[in-house]
Order: sequence, then structure tokens, then C-alpha cells
Amino acid sequence: MKRFTSVVLTLFLAAVTAAAQNPPAAGGAAASSTPPKPGTKIGVIDFNSALFDSDPGKAAVKEVEKGLEDTKTKFEKVNKDLTDLQTKLQNAKTDTEKAGITRDMDLRTTEGKRLQEDGQRLSEDLQNKHLPPVVDLIKKMIDEYAKENDLAVVLDPTTDGTNIVFAARASDITTEIIRRANAAYAKDPKIIAPSTASPQPPAKPAN
Repeated sequence: MKRFTSVVLTLFLAAVTAAAQNPPAAGGAAASSTPPKPGTKIGVIDFNSALFDSDPGKAAVKEVEKGLEDTKTKFEKVNKDLTDLQTKLQNAKTDTEKAGITRDMDLRTTEGKRLQEDGQRLSEDLQNKHLPPVVDLIKKMIDEYAKENDLAVVLDPTTDGTNIVFAARASDITTEIIRRANAAYAKDPKIIAPSTASPQPPAKPAN
């Protein structure tokens, strides 16, 4: 599996975009009295490439693949069984023999559909576990780069290229963001470790 599902990726990119458009309010009187200086430049990035072509992104993909190995092995066995049964059916001589093989094929087909559904759910669970830390890391690298290089906004032309009619090659920060993400990951691989914190129960309404 070279890429995560587009649906999940779209949700994560939407979450990142929403976070960027709604930054947390600065705390304290001093912060509110001296707002940060706005940037004057524009950068572009292929967020998808930064996410999946970076070392931490590749590591996350491997973790998902590892978690799916057992289901994949079972699914491949079912497919092999179906192929073998199909050959037996073609060579069957009697109706009774054919009926037995057909029943076995139906059972294997049902099992294959269940494994496929289970695998899809497991894949989504693994993606939701391993991808968000990488998204957060890439976003952090973008934020740091933008502040260091006086960027007012960073656009992703791959999401809707019709909104950008021209972008100078020098404005593309994808390679630099990947380099920074790789360096951060090499320094501390645990930087993309999934959170193990248990969700807090909702507060009880006051009487």
C-alpha cells in the first residue's frame, strides 16, 4: 500500500486547513497589545508529497502495512482456495461433486467478503492512529519555515490548481519541509508515536 485512502487524507488535510485558518488566540495582555508582524511572501507546497514522501510518512505507512499483514495473508489464502476450487469444479464429473464444490466456493466467497470488510475497518483504524502525528509534524515544519522566511500564506496547488495560475519554482517549499521533517524524525523517531492517552469522559451537566 503506497498511499493512504484519499477519503482519510482529505479529512486530515481539511483538519489541517481548518487549524491554519483558526489559530489559537494569543494569551496575556502583552501578547494582545503587540500582535505578530504579518508576513509578506507566499509559499506553495505539495502537502501530499510532504506527508508520504518524508521519512516519518513512510514509517507510518509501514506501521499500517504491518498491522494489516495478518488480514492480508488470510485474504490471499481465501483467493487461492477459490482458484483451486474453480479448477476442481471444471474437472468435476458428477452433479453431486459439483454441488459440494459450489457450496465450498460460496463459503469461501462469504469469508473473503468478511475479511475485506474487516480489513477496511482495520486499515482506517490504523491510519487514524499513525497518520495524525505525521500531519502534525509536517504542519509544525511549515509553521516554523513560514515564520523564519516571512511567509504570509502557504498554498497547496494540488488541492485546486485552478486557484493558482502561476507559482515560481523558488516558492515551492515542499523539498525543504521534507528535509526538516526527516531531520526531526531522525533526531527523535518517537516524534510520530501515536498518542496513548485515554479519551476523557464528558463532563456531567450541573444540576
